[in-house]
Amino acid sequence: SDSLFRDGVRWMEEVLAATTPLSPEDRSNANIVLGMLSFGRGDLDRAATALQSAAELSDERGDPRGVATASTPLGVIVASTDHQAGEALIRRAIATFRELGDRWGLAFALLSLGGALVLDEQFAAAVPPLEEGADIARAAGAQIFLSNALTNLGWAHLGLDGVDTARSVLRAALSAAVAANNRESIGRAVEAMAAVELAAGDPKRAALLFGVADGVRRSIAASVWSADRGSHRRTHDTLHTLLGADEYDGVTDVGRHMPLDRALH
Repeated sequence: SDSLFRDGVRWMEEVLAATTPLSPEDRSNANIVLGMLSFGRGDLDRAATALQSAAELSDERGDPRGVATASTPLGVIVASTDHQAGEALIRRAIATFRELGDRWGLAFALLSLGGALVLDEQFAAAVPPLEEGADIARAAGAQIFLSNALTNLGWAHLGLDGVDTARSVLRAALSAAVAANNRESIGRAVEAMAAVELAAGDPKRAALLFGVADGVRRSIAASVWSADRGSHRRTHDTLHTLLGADEYDGVTDVGRHMPLDRALH
């Protein structure tokens, strides 16, 4: 939930500000945690500062894994304003994780690269890294990585006008999120499904799913993932226009209050 992210950010800031000196490794790790938690809350400025510090500290210590770990989410943030620079950071992290044989890091970096490419509307280019990331996550049993890779892949296929393929991929993303019992990932997958149904010409079903996604997030006091805010706004605005304010509010409210097991069915 957002309150847990907020508490985690506060704890990491307290650790970093403590008078007891931290080792360079501990300071780097604390900055990575602070950066990831801030990223999760959507505080991108704070996240970028912490992750840049972590990357620099790791580089000074000769720790390529630490550099790659910090550079992956940092690259996603940078890509929001400078696609080329952000993607370059993530690609270097991918090369490092490959060299180290780090499957978990590689899966995370691949799904991040794919997500950055989707945001840049490079949908065809996003498919290969997302498929590879999903394959690695599936083999490693990393259900959350798998779900998020598949959700990004669903967006890529939707961008390529592959509505049926996107729908199939997103069902697999939802199954992985349910297997991980991760409501944030469930919300991401369901909201992407709403966009698919909107593209398929069924705005009422799309609005119902959009409401379900909002209800899932509210159940853990989570906000829309920072990388999804643009697509969230576009789906909301399109549905609001097509259905009108009253019907949009009514249908999304039904989805918002639907029990999760019924919604998933």
